[in-house]
Amino acid sequence: MGFQVDVIDLDCPVIDVYYFSVYNDVPARDDLAPNCEEVFMAMQKCSSMVRPGMRLFGWLIPLTIIITLFLVSCGDDKATEPERPITVTDVDGNVYQTITVGSQVWMKENLKVTHYRNGDPIPNVLEQGAWAALSTGAYCNYDNDTAVATIYGRLYNWFAIDDSRNIAPQGWHVATNEDWKKLEISIGISPATADSLGSHGTVEAGKLKEAGTTHWRDPNTGATNESGFTALPAGGRDTTKDFLALYECSFFWASDEYNGGRALFRTMWYDESYISCDAYDKESGFSVRCVRD
Repeated sequence: MGFQVDVIDLDCPVIDVYYFSVYNDVPARDDLAPNCEEVFMAMQKCSSMVRPGMRLFGWLIPLTIIITLFLVSCGDDKATEPERPITVTDVDGNVYQTITVGSQVWMKENLKVTHYRNGDPIPNVLEQGAWAALSTGAYCNYDNDTAVATIYGRLYNWFAIDDSRNIAPQGWHVATNEDWKKLEISIGISPATADSLGSHGTVEAGKLKEAGTTHWRDPNTGATNESGFTALPAGGRDTTKDFLALYECSFFWASDEYNGGRALFRTMWYDESYISCDAYDKESGFSVRCVRD
């Protein structure tokens, strides 16, 4: 059913009054149809000039029905309007797709930036011994291969995340532990579980992992990506084992410190369908996802 809009001049001193007539499969007339706010204002300002039960083009239509049709029409339009995808651009010009999950807007790609928000470079540390000894911010590409970063993003130590110059784009921030908890709760994990260390849920990692084995090692257990989050197995960089688990695991930092030497992070493995929350050495290199402020 469509709503056709006609205009009636009732000599209103402010604005014409619009009314909605109902026809089967008749779309609204673009040349006359106002937006919902205009119609509502018109009804408010001119309601004193419209009498209940007045005849409009031979039809006896109570004003209450006109208003009801207006509200239903506007409500249906808003309910069925598709969400418009948005992007965010970092200081280097990298453009990221985003996704709304629950009440949050997340990047659906891993961070790739190589400069802090003020333009200062984030050091790219190649040698393993130098990486393990760091107490300041740094990034690397998995196996020092820039081609990997194109798909999987870069790996950052926690000191880069904690730096006051910020690695997140303007208007965004590195996901906090609270952000991760909200995400988990929105996909079905209980608040009590989300607030603890250890395994979270049973199938919820599958709702976050990109489906298929294009980027994940087989079998990529339970992966449906029904949330649209599109977690990718970028692997990580350890302080002792160098690079590990590309194609097998997503390691994501939270911006929260756990204790003096460790910070919180989340993991999702190719052969598991739950999320793990734990704390690990701040010198490690993990992926980063950002959330809109």
